[in-house]
Amino acid sequence: MEKKFDLRYCEKYPNESLINGFVPKDLGTKPKCLPQQIQESGFVRNVENELNMLSAIQGYHLAAKSRMEQDLVSKAQRHPGIPSSHLGLDLLMDMDDKIEISDVLGTEKPTNPLGRKTVNDALESIFNINS
Repeated sequence: MEKKFDLRYCEKYPNESLINGFVPKDLGTKPKCLPQQIQESGFVRNVENELNMLSAIQGYHLAAKSRMEQDLVSKAQRHPGIPSSHLGLDLLMDMDDKIEISDVLGTEKPTNPLGRKTVNDALESIFNINS
């Protein structure tokens, strides 16, 4: 084996990430624009104000319980490859009033995996009903 390919004689390893650590993900990216920063900080401030108001009115235990519920629900994920709709978190934070099929599946109209028409699809096509 040649000396330049033998790692015993190598002065600099080809991949030093395990030795020096990994670079941060946001290295070399542009900072967020001002409207995006204002919107994100405003949302965080509103959530904190709601929790502070709950704490002042009904006691710290209710604000802590609400925060723990939000943390637990936000960590719930679907199987890999399926995007999460965060429906539970939206319901806990009173951001969604009603549950629809588009909230659960993430699409406006669910597709039939077998590609066959259902009875409803056949009736809609016969009577020219657009849903």
